[in-house]
Amino acid sequence: MAAQNSLSNLPSEIKRMIMENTDITSVRALACTCRHFRNIYKKSYGLITHSITLKAIGENVLPFAIARYAATQADWKAQWPLPSYDELMENVHRFGRKYLIRTKKELSIHPKDFSFAMASEIISFHSIVERLSLAYARWSMDDIYKDKISSAPAPTGTEMTRIQVALYAIEITRELLPFSLTHPNADDIVWDMLWHYFTPWESRLAWDIDTFLAEDIIKRKCLPASPNTVSREDLIIAWLSKYGLRGLDRLNRRDSLLLSFLHLEIELREFPFRFQRYCIHDPEGGTWLKPVGGDIMTRSFNIDHIMAMFPQEDTGACDNWLFDMAAIYLDEEGLSGQIPVGTSWWDLARIYAVYPSTLPTMEQMQALLKHEEFDASYFTLEGDPDFCREIGYY
Repeated sequence: MAAQNSLSNLPSEIKRMIMENTDITSVRALACTCRHFRNIYKKSYGLITHSITLKAIGENVLPFAIARYAATQADWKAQWPLPSYDELMENVHRFGRKYLIRTKKELSIHPKDFSFAMASEIISFHSIVERLSLAYARWSMDDIYKDKISSAPAPTGTEMTRIQVALYAIEITRELLPFSLTHPNADDIVWDMLWHYFTPWESRLAWDIDTFLAEDIIKRKCLPASPNTVSREDLIIAWLSKYGLRGLDRLNRRDSLLLSFLHLEIELREFPFRFQRYCIHDPEGGTWLKPVGGDIMTRSFNIDHIMAMFPQEDTGACDNWLFDMAAIYLDEEGLSGQIPVGTSWWDLARIYAVYPSTLPTMEQMQALLKHEEFDASYFTLEGDPDFCREIGYY
C-alpha cells in the first residue's frame, strides 16, 4: 500500500514520463499498478504509445516503419487479377504522397492516433529488421575486408539507418505490389514508379540485400526443390516476394521451407510473384536523373532535384552512386576506378579509408559533371514516364 501511495503522489508529468520509458509489453501492466497511472494511460494513450514506439525504432526510421505497417493494411494490395494500370498507378501515388515523402515535417499518422496493436506490430517487425541489417552489414563487409590488415569497424548509426531503410523499402514495395504487371510499352511501370519514392542508392542496396537473403540465409537452410518452370534463383526471390522478412524470420524447419517452395512453384503457374525486388527499368538508377529539355532519352548528371527530395546527413551513399553512374555512362578523365556494389550503404569516411583516392569529392564530381549529358536510350523507351516529375521532384 505504501508503494501505491508513493506512486500516486508523483506529479502527473512524472507518471506519464515513467510510462513513456517502459517497453510496449510492460506499459499496460504499469497502467494497472494504480488508478492514477490508469487514468493517465487512458487520457494520453496514443501519445504514450507513440513515445514508446519512437524510442524503440528511432526518429530516422520510424516514418518507414509506419509506411510498412500502412502497406500491410492497404485494401488494394496483393489483388489478383490485378486492377487496371491507371487504378494501380493512382493507388501508388496516393500511398507514396501520404507515407513516403521525406521532406514532410510531420508523421503520416499523428502521435495521438497510435494504437497499441499498431505499435506492437511495428516494434516486433523492427526487431527483425535490426537483426537482418546487422547480418547483412557483416556479410557485405566480410568479403571486402578479408584482405585488409585491420578488421572492419562497426557500422555507424547513419550506415545502419541506410540498411534498415532499404529493408523497409523492400517490404513496402513487396506488400503493395507482390505481382508483376506488364504495361504495353514496358515492364512494370507502376512498380518502378513506386520505387522512385525511394532513392536510387536504396534501390541498388535492395538488389544487394536480396542477394544476401538468397545466398546467405535461404540457401544455407536448404536447397529448394528443383523447379521445372523457373530457375532456382528466380524461385528464391519469388519466395521472398510472397513471404517477406516475416516469413524469413519464421524459417526454423527444413521440411517446412521445402514444402513452401513446392507450393510456390505450383502457385507461380497462376500468380506471377516478382523475380526482382528493386527498380527494374535501370537497376543502376539512371531513371532518377533529370531529362534534358523534356527529352527522356537524354539525361543530365545534375542531381539537385534528388538532393532536395532526399536530404542527406552523410552523402557517402549518394556520392558513391553518382560516381558509379558517371563511370558507367561517361568516359571522363578523373572518373576511373571502381567501388564494389556492397559499399552502397557506406559513409564517406569508410569509403575514403578503404578506397583512398578512388572516389572524387562531391565538389570535384560536380565540376566534372556540371554540363554532362548522356544518351539514356539504353534504359528508356518512347512513352516512358518521367518518374521524378510525376512524383513531384521538380
